[in-house]
Amino acid sequence: MNFGTWNVQGMKDKVVEISRECESLRMDIVVLTETKKKGIGSEILDNYVHIFGGVPKDQRAKRGVSLLIHKKHKHKITDFESVSENIIRVNMNLFQTPVTILGVYAVSNDEPSNIKDEFFERMNDEISKIGKSREVILLGDLNSRVGQRVQSKVVGPYGETTLNDNGERLIDICDSHQLKIQNGFFKHKDIHTYTWVQHTRNLRSIIDYIITLQNTRVQVKDVRAYRGVTCGSDHYIVRAKMLFPYKHVNLRKTRLTDETEEITSKNYNTEGLMHDSIRTLYQQRLDQKLEDWTEKSVSEVYRNIINSIQTAAEESLGIKNRLQNNKLWWNDEIEELIRRKKQLYQKWLNTQTEEDRGSYMEMKRLTRRTISAAKRQMWDKKCMEINTYLGGSECSETWKFIKRVKSSGRNQAGIQIIPTGKWINHYEQLLTENRSQYNTISPSEISVKGEEINIDVATLERALTKLKNGRATGPEGIPAELIKNGTRKLFEALTWCVNKFINGAPIPEQWKIAYISSIHKKGDKLNCGNYRGISVTSTMSRLYGRILRDLIESEYSDQEEEEQSGFRADRTCTDNFVCWYIYSISLLLY
Repeated sequence: MNFGTWNVQGMKDKVVEISRECESLRMDIVVLTETKKKGIGSEILDNYVHIFGGVPKDQRAKRGVSLLIHKKHKHKITDFESVSENIIRVNMNLFQTPVTILGVYAVSNDEPSNIKDEFFERMNDEISKIGKSREVILLGDLNSRVGQRVQSKVVGPYGETTLNDNGERLIDICDSHQLKIQNGFFKHKDIHTYTWVQHTRNLRSIIDYIITLQNTRVQVKDVRAYRGVTCGSDHYIVRAKMLFPYKHVNLRKTRLTDETEEITSKNYNTEGLMHDSIRTLYQQRLDQKLEDWTEKSVSEVYRNIINSIQTAAEESLGIKNRLQNNKLWWNDEIEELIRRKKQLYQKWLNTQTEEDRGSYMEMKRLTRRTISAAKRQMWDKKCMEINTYLGGSECSETWKFIKRVKSSGRNQAGIQIIPTGKWINHYEQLLTENRSQYNTISPSEISVKGEEINIDVATLERALTKLKNGRATGPEGIPAELIKNGTRKLFEALTWCVNKFINGAPIPEQWKIAYISSIHKKGDKLNCGNYRGISVTSTMSRLYGRILRDLIESEYSDQEEEEQSGFRADRTCTDNFVCWYIYSISLLLY
């Protein structure tokens, strides 16, 4: 595996460039320092999972440290925590080996002693918490110059000669925890040894490090800096090649504990239904595919409805592709500018002439200006969309967007830190009814006594209007928008099916399935009991449930007392309290 660290000196306008450069070096795990990214959370960046931590959103952007972990290792993440804007910790199981990765961005050597004491004491505490049972890999910009030593288990003989105060502090911590600074144990040319270079003042140093345990089973094959990749930083990326020992794996046990399952469904381009021409095309395709239902069983008719909606939506609306780059401001012009900038950078590395350096710096400034202009244009367009949404039927989209912008903690990458097998056992125990009085066997067939209940198309349409757009589709993968924008023929077919189901026909098996999402509420994130499960059923089953509820409410509304406020539409128990309060005050006054 390839591990690395890179001080990027701010991720703004560089996100795509950084992920592509890491991909070009086939990096598996990279610690990014001085990201200046606010908030705490995770996201997807091209082929990487990005776990980040920084200052709160109401503060000025500074510091910040994050990890890029290749998607193929996403399921190996067991836990992560942003300790501070300078330290981040991620626990993983790599090849059946428990590993803790610490990403560190140390304070400058010029900071006052009390600030340095506080930082290094906190870093020492985080290392102590890891314990002896896990491998430790510490990566980052330590702002420390550790010099070179012969016959030392901490510092190697191939580093630079300078030793500063931060370097002495780092050596003391590594010595107390039996850690090894790997950079100095591999001999390379100076251009592949120094990690920070400032050409204008002719300064260079080694301050970005790869640190592991001294007595480790992980074999470090090489550590070196790479000049050829760039994101506009004066730090070079440092890459370490590591080999993890082979361990016999119980495949049956692994299948139950380590693998995660991902439910995928087609994401239809429902925004196209806002255009009359596309909506008309969808309705025409839908009517063509719906078959006559008079001489078929209810299961066959329902299956035809679902297949017709899905096929018509795919043909007329299309499927939303998951873009590798989700930056709305990215375009071909920026792509070309970044390519030319890298070419000029590599040319300057080879020639080291002032003319080539000037060409590179000019291209760097032009790229930055172009990206800023593209982002401003994107924001102007988004603000125009918000203005059109406000006060209209799509007002909810405005608040969703504002909520995403304000949110400081996000887990957009959907990292599963608890194995699937553990969740299965948890929900089996939670949802299994063990009380004897409720352990009844449901009959396979139901005989309905009394009058036959039939609804009309108008009842179905009223229930449809209560379904919310933009909600999770559930097992069948059909958004509410596709049903709402259906035709008269679709509504009549659905009404026929609903009447059959109400009067005793078996409901579809998909209606008995729910997707459970676990939302963390409090406490330890590794404890399933600290999560709240939210069940998502299919859109069709939710529609059927609304129809049943309306029928029950209309049947018993006349038998309800006037004082009944709970579990009634347009009423709350608060109404009764207010009435009682007003009545009590009137008695006191009069």
